[in-house]
Amino acid sequence: MSDPTVELLAQRMGRVERQNRLCKLAAMAGVLVVAVMVWMGAATKSRTVEAESFIVRDDTGKTRATLAMLNRWNTTKTPGLLLYDEKGKEQASLLIGPEGPILVLGSDKVRLTLTRSVPAGPEIMMTGVDGKVFWSAP
Repeated sequence: MSDPTVELLAQRMGRVERQNRLCKLAAMAGVLVVAVMVWMGAATKSRTVEAESFIVRDDTGKTRATLAMLNRWNTTKTPGLLLYDEKGKEQASLLIGPEGPILVLGSDKVRLTLTRSVPAGPEIMMTGVDGKVFWSAP
């Protein structure tokens, strides 16, 4: 081979190597863009948590609160929040009854019930644990 042919081959080889480097850089940039897009897509997940009930337990494992769909009136289930003391007895509840919201605060002997029913309006009742009303206000 003559020297011009070797020079020509060296020039062509130089161009091919430059093109090869550019192709590698372009491919790496493309992979990086796709990786960033996938990472960003994974980072924008929904923060919604869905469940039929949530139970809060203390450090000993006793249930202290429940947020759930409850069946209190043998009707369709309605949302309710129940709060329990350290003995596991229900001490407060906030419910949506068949005729409106109901707040019940209770102890072992007396329960205070606040309701706002649609037809009758607001009502406050104090009952014994047996359910007998001993005081009420319309």
